[in-house]
Amino acid sequence: MFQKSKLPLVDVLKVVGVVLTLALLFVLRDIILILVVALILAMALTQPVNWLKTKKVPRLLGASIVYLVAIGLFAFLVYLILPPLATEMSHLADNLPQYGESVQHYFKVLQRSQGQAVGQALQNVLEQGSSKLGSMASGIIPALKTVFGRLFHVFVLIVISFYLVLQGPKLKQDFVGAIPAVYRGRWVGVMDRIQKKLRHWFYGVLILGVIIGAMTFIGLYIIGIKYALVLAIVAGILELLPGIGPVLSAIPAVILGLAQSPVLAIVVVILYIAVQQLENHLIVPQVMKKAVGLNPLLVIISLLIGFKLLGLLGGILAVPIVAGLGEVVKELWRKS
Repeated sequence: MFQKSKLPLVDVLKVVGVVLTLALLFVLRDIILILVVALILAMALTQPVNWLKTKKVPRLLGASIVYLVAIGLFAFLVYLILPPLATEMSHLADNLPQYGESVQHYFKVLQRSQGQAVGQALQNVLEQGSSKLGSMASGIIPALKTVFGRLFHVFVLIVISFYLVLQGPKLKQDFVGAIPAVYRGRWVGVMDRIQKKLRHWFYGVLILGVIIGAMTFIGLYIIGIKYALVLAIVAGILELLPGIGPVLSAIPAVILGLAQSPVLAIVVVILYIAVQQLENHLIVPQVMKKAVGLNPLLVIISLLIGFKLLGLLGGILAVPIVAGLGEVVKELWRKS
């Protein structure tokens, strides 16, 4: 005979509640991601606002100054970069089919010199890829329209982060007040550590992106690769993806180098390897040493999960989210 379950109804309801909550969070993941980005941005900009507060500047005025300066710097960078970037992207889009044919030509030469089997296999791959280059070129403008179509989301993100900066102390006080007094000191410390870690991650990523982008641009410009500015910006942005970002940024550069010259492609590979070695052994340890401190294997796993569940933005935010959750887990483990 079946034994009557001894699991209390309250425990069953708790499990169901957790499952439903997780399901709701997954459905609302896009909104949650915007909130997470706004929270990280607010944490990064709270520091200068607090500094202005110590100089007797009202918080509203200080937050307005910080945001106006940040937006002004961003607009200035766009003003400096956008015209040459638009020109290079236009040329790149026009020449993509030609580059595909050039790369395919090199593989045909390889087929004649290195044997039918290897050459034919590589040519088949190139024929499939080159057939899509024209559609990629024609799809650049619609893709840009999609990006600009998300300006409303960016505006919402800025407004939310500004509100968080402005009301941060009060919101934190209200949240802390809701924690039972016996646990309050413990979890306030956790919140402070998470805020510090996310802020360091944000600043570290910005610094790394600028350094890697500048190094890549200088190297590509010296060796004479076309579209050096576009490729350098791609390298700087993909620095948001630790581990796989440098590899992804090297692929278009190698393809463009191969389209110009096989020797140039080899030089591009050497350049990206050199930049990555400097990044891994000198730049990252110095810049990110005190940022998140996650194990490299955990970083890779979190990236894969972030990409799988939430796409590109999930991959970008995977590391700071895991770093924050790590502080919670460590606290629970220490007090268990």
